[in-house]
Amino acid sequence: MRWLAILLLAVLVVSPVWAVEVTVRTDQPGQKWEGWGTSDLFSLDALQVEPEANNPGLIPVEARKQILKLYYRDLGMTRVRMCPMGYEPENDNNDPRVLNPAGFVWEGRGTRPVNSINPFCEDHLVMGGKFRSRKEPFTLYPATHQWEKFLTIKPDSPTWFWGPDARFNTAMVDEYAEHALAAVLHVKDVYRYEIPYWSPFNEPSNTAKIGKETTLALVLACGRRFAENKLNTRLAICDDVTPEASAETVEYVLANEEARKYVGAVSYHRYCGDFVLERVKPMLAKVGEGKLLVSEPVSFYKSAVKYGKSVWLSEQCSYGDQGITYLDAGRARANHICDEINYGEVNVFDFMLPYFIERGRPGNEETPIFLRFKDGKFASAEINPFGSWISHFTRYIRPGSVQLKAEVPDPLVKAVAFKHKRDKTLTVVVVNNHAEPVDVTIAVEGKLSSVGGEVRRIRTSPTETREKLSHLRAVAGAVTDSLPGLSVTTYVATPKAEGFVGL
Repeated sequence: MRWLAILLLAVLVVSPVWAVEVTVRTDQPGQKWEGWGTSDLFSLDALQVEPEANNPGLIPVEARKQILKLYYRDLGMTRVRMCPMGYEPENDNNDPRVLNPAGFVWEGRGTRPVNSINPFCEDHLVMGGKFRSRKEPFTLYPATHQWEKFLTIKPDSPTWFWGPDARFNTAMVDEYAEHALAAVLHVKDVYRYEIPYWSPFNEPSNTAKIGKETTLALVLACGRRFAENKLNTRLAICDDVTPEASAETVEYVLANEEARKYVGAVSYHRYCGDFVLERVKPMLAKVGEGKLLVSEPVSFYKSAVKYGKSVWLSEQCSYGDQGITYLDAGRARANHICDEINYGEVNVFDFMLPYFIERGRPGNEETPIFLRFKDGKFASAEINPFGSWISHFTRYIRPGSVQLKAEVPDPLVKAVAFKHKRDKTLTVVVVNNHAEPVDVTIAVEGKLSSVGGEVRRIRTSPTETREKLSHLRAVAGAVTDSLPGLSVTTYVATPKAEGFVGL
């Protein structure tokens, strides 16, 4: 009997835990995908005074190209949220109806507290544009990160930047609308790009302390000025620290018929509250227990859908615990992405900070690109292990694709599926949270179920990094694969053209 026990043990060690079927239903389409991005809060210029990089100065042009290529081509990002400040250091002329061009400073290359418009545009519109497909939409949208001095209740106070005196002066609503209009007109005139969205403030409950009445006033004032100037720019509200923080404000604004015309998207961050997504270990603990990180859309989702507004998760970072790895952080966020798409029904998922200095462990940023410096000079950039995990989503799920329902009976195996009408591909991303291998069968039901075709595979695991594996052949709309433990695999199906009826 002893030999039989040893044999059974050996089988258990080398065999997958069990077989899991992922059922993709092409007849149950969900939300339209609008893209992936990050909040580039300070721009590459901020690194010129980074003490950890020994004050390296401005990053050279060729290095900037290398970094932006990783961001746009290799990671496939199509969005960036910027937070410009300091481009109107003084009120241009005390008349909100008349723009004085001499009152604005567009170049403004400098340190974090002063980031103007042109540096972002030169990097992300001009240089970054060379690494993006012209067939896909690109979204650059500003979010006010701190009020200009003259917009605050006490502009001469030493605490105007972060302190209590930094609060918005409600008498300056029209001046703020002019402030936003000036930037949109400048970018359109100089860079031939019309900013599609403008966010009145980044995380208003955190520092701006503006209530629903002031938010509505800002939306109306900005929207009217954009419309008067025949601009298509819409407002994104409210980019707050949690969905709950500005839920009442979002509903209040959407209830106003005129304001609704000016709002294009409702947006939120996931930092505090019941979701506890600001820590990686609790996230992974929930995943390991088979629990959802997000189980339903945000409270204002119904209103957003009712009025045809997009729903954006517009910033997220890990605030990693001590002792975690980038693999931990990447897998935690991969699970969050799956739940946010499948159950939160978002149109957009943005991370915080596209690039930052390598520190050897996850820090307070969630950034997919490492920057390395040596002797005070830029040395190299690369996609880090966290970026490898999220790239399985960001590179292969493209703007304009439509989410499909992906059913998985095993709570430790998660999947998202999208169909692409433009290039007629079907993308399925599967995360295996088991420590052991799992056999998975991806079965497509509906209009693709009877056609076979070639399936590309890309995998990241504890021993693989965005590894391009041999292609599989789908038979009767299904493909079977073995997933290593703690891995993510992207499948891109490219079956025969006749198999894409209705995509």
